[in-house]
Amino acid sequence: MLPIRKPKHVGEGVTSALGLVTGSVVAGAAGLVILPAKGAMEGGARGFASGLAMGALGAVVLPTMGVVAGSVQVMRGIAQTPFSAAAAMEGKTWDKEKRSWKHYSLPTEEIEVAAAEAEWNAKLAEKRKERQKRKGNGGAVEDRTFYELLGVAPEATAAEIKVAYRTAARRLHPDKNPDDPNANLKFQKLGEAYQVLSNEDARAKYDAKGLDGLKDTQLMDASTMYAMLFGSEQFEDLIGELQIAAMLQQAEASGDPSDVSLKHLGHKQRQREVACAAKLAAKLQPYVDCQQSLVDFEAQVREQAKELATSAFGELLTHTIGAVYVYKASQALKLNLGAAMRQKGHTMQTNTRMLGAILNMIKVARAAHSLKEEDQAKMMHSQMGSFLEGAWYVSVVDVETTPPQPPPKPPSEVALDRETLLVMSMKELRAIMKARGLSTDGLLEKTEFVDAICAHAAEPPP
Repeated sequence: MLPIRKPKHVGEGVTSALGLVTGSVVAGAAGLVILPAKGAMEGGARGFASGLAMGALGAVVLPTMGVVAGSVQVMRGIAQTPFSAAAAMEGKTWDKEKRSWKHYSLPTEEIEVAAAEAEWNAKLAEKRKERQKRKGNGGAVEDRTFYELLGVAPEATAAEIKVAYRTAARRLHPDKNPDDPNANLKFQKLGEAYQVLSNEDARAKYDAKGLDGLKDTQLMDASTMYAMLFGSEQFEDLIGELQIAAMLQQAEASGDPSDVSLKHLGHKQRQREVACAAKLAAKLQPYVDCQQSLVDFEAQVREQAKELATSAFGELLTHTIGAVYVYKASQALKLNLGAAMRQKGHTMQTNTRMLGAILNMIKVARAAHSLKEEDQAKMMHSQMGSFLEGAWYVSVVDVETTPPQPPPKPPSEVALDRETLLVMSMKELRAIMKARGLSTDGLLEKTEFVDAICAHAAEPPP
């Protein structure tokens, strides 16, 4: 089935149509190559001829279907355009998931994300119980040592386990216990417990057979894992948890773990963006409410930047985050159209570098695979720079795609002081007027719109 979704307007309808046509042509061409080859392997010359006939039919039918579906999308886009224009005038935003216009509310989205996370955790806990029952232990655990090290129950969720590890790791970190000769050993054991319990497959083996079930499980050095998981912690208010860290601790709890992982990563990314937006709004609110001067606000931000720059890769990451936020702000305020083109060029360059680094990592890994175990360790150590470079570019792309486009406030939430209204566009003023049920008949100048809104705001409630 061709992916047909409700377009936002005629522009998106045309884009969707081009995608459908291109995709169907590519699919038809692929069938023309694959089906004869498959037929030949299964049925010789007769199979080849049959596959060729099916491929030729697909090469005609699929593009035709793509053209028809594309035409439908263009027509739907044309039909949607008036509604799109009216919704934009009202200050609404387009919900890409639900394919509808709505007044955006950050608090509402926070509630939706929290509910989705709770639902995910409940499903994950249920799947764990089912897997344990299928393995014959009826939900019981053979060994509780790792659970006791983290201070959690055997029924603990992935989120609870991570919080417990974070708390215990900070308390037991060797740097905080210089007088304890066993600090490194305690920290290593804690890291091993977390690595096992945060991975659903390893956790199931441990629950069923204890330490005997982990003989073939390779565990990372605790200090390295801690740095990868929490090394970006200082930046979490600005960019959330890096996907590299999230992927390290993500539990997979179904027969098709890659599918579950992708779905959960999508949810975690949305949760991450909403959390960043909420924290940014809270940070800006004192300045917006005139409770903090511009001088004090800038001093606070500079002090935070200095602190962030002291961590590993901190200076580079701080510059990257700053550039992304400036671009997103200019994009939202439509201050510089040229910035969008420069950002696209920068994104393409970064993606190209990331791809090159990843290909280099794959090359090193393949070369190491053919070596003996002791030589593998030496080679991986000597080529650690390649892996760090790959991790860096993956993190840069991750950071640059995380801060969400700041949505406009619903007209009912816009501040009504005269100074704020005077810097708004006529489009925004009309949206505010319409949201408050005020007529714009006879109003031409911006000051007339501002006067009408201020007069309505000054009226006592009925």
